[in-house]
Amino acid sequence: MDPRLLGLVDKKIEQLRHYNDITSRIIYEDIDGVGDLIRQRQDIVTQVDGISMEMRSLINSQSIERKDTINALLSFKEIEGLSGSMLELSEKIRELGELTEVIKKNDKLAIERLERVRDETFEEMINSAKSKKVVNYFGATAVDVSKGSKLNSAY
Repeated sequence: MDPRLLGLVDKKIEQLRHYNDITSRIIYEDIDGVGDLIRQRQDIVTQVDGISMEMRSLINSQSIERKDTINALLSFKEIEGLSGSMLELSEKIRELGELTEVIKKNDKLAIERLERVRDETFEEMINSAKSKKVVNYFGATAVDVSKGSKLNSAY
């Protein structure tokens, strides 16, 4: 086996780790950004709830003619939908977290497999080199046995 092959495997392992880090960072930055948006939207909902409480107290102090107009202003149907959207968004964030874990697990398994192949290949290269040394040693020290057979046949 060529040592350059081991270098190539090491390079691919490093690339896989690098892309795993980038993928994780992108996902976590997106999750953090979405989390900030959810917090901001929740603050808006809370503030709107506070405004609606103030408006209700205003309704109680106003005359009956104005109550219908003010009640129409208090129907924040979009806000109710916003809460549902936030729940869906939270679910998507949870799914992204699970997906991130699956990606990390698969990348870890791939890295371990590549490292194992690299190590096995390296061991095979070492064993091959040892075998070659043994063959070379015996080839260099080989005795010409044909001379001995001629001597033995003379007796």
